[in-house]
Amino acid sequence: METNQEVFQKSKETIKKLKNSSINDSEIYELLIDANGFLDYTDLIINFDKKIKNKALYIRNLNKLIAGEPIQYILKKAQFIDLDISINHNVLIPRPETEGLALFIKEYIKKYKLNHEVIGDVCTGSGCIALYLKEQFKDSTVFASDKYEDPLLIAKYNKEKLGIDINLLKGSRLQPYEENKIKLDVLVSNPPYVENIKEIDENVLRYEPINAIYSLDGLHFYDSYFRHYKNVTNEKFFMAFEINYNQKEKLTHLINKYFDENIQYIFKKDIYGKDRYLFIFGGYKIENLE
Repeated sequence: METNQEVFQKSKETIKKLKNSSINDSEIYELLIDANGFLDYTDLIINFDKKIKNKALYIRNLNKLIAGEPIQYILKKAQFIDLDISINHNVLIPRPETEGLALFIKEYIKKYKLNHEVIGDVCTGSGCIALYLKEQFKDSTVFASDKYEDPLLIAKYNKEKLGIDINLLKGSRLQPYEENKIKLDVLVSNPPYVENIKEIDENVLRYEPINAIYSLDGLHFYDSYFRHYKNVTNEKFFMAFEINYNQKEKLTHLINKYFDENIQYIFKKDIYGKDRYLFIFGGYKIENLE
């Protein structure tokens, strides 16, 4: 039986022969950690010259990686800020942009002392945003809703695995909040917003749930939220959305169409310098909003 080090070197040689491969050393290490049942990189380093425990599993997973399957789906886990999130092909792999959304929400709630007793995360998927916000604001009641049962099962698993108490609701857009007469202080959503399918990477189309990314009308969800927001929000409310980079002008038009004058809003860029977030403050008077 080969050692982890020998398997690592052979894998490196195999990958080197591939054209346009983007597989890096850290991904090989992750597969070795999984195949050995190690806890972390430290375990791998200590046992690097020991025999690999499950080479068959390692080879299967390496072949998946070479075929283009994201390592997060292979290992059924992903990092979201400081949370270890379990995922499968029914939910999106958490993106840095979505981490940015959650971090902005935390920052604004604290900076402007916004009400946050009741928080709702619509189109929750794996539940990563709702779980993070509940972890940050432990006294808040946090709801996580999704139209589909499969993502809710993943969110339920994450809730139980992490021991974070969020409330799961099934239903489309704001429907479950309206039906249960839930009034929100904070409404969060990262809905499907890409309307040009050619913008979606081929690998994403192959492996990730298209109904969580693509919408024939990229503004459909926002239009629905804005149209019905009074049914689910308190007098003072905070809304936070992830948006597509080219929707700023159209979303501004929708804001002017549906909201009264008692709001403030701001668009913010993501770590790549693209317009990616929309934040709406209702019933507050915030000076120097930035």
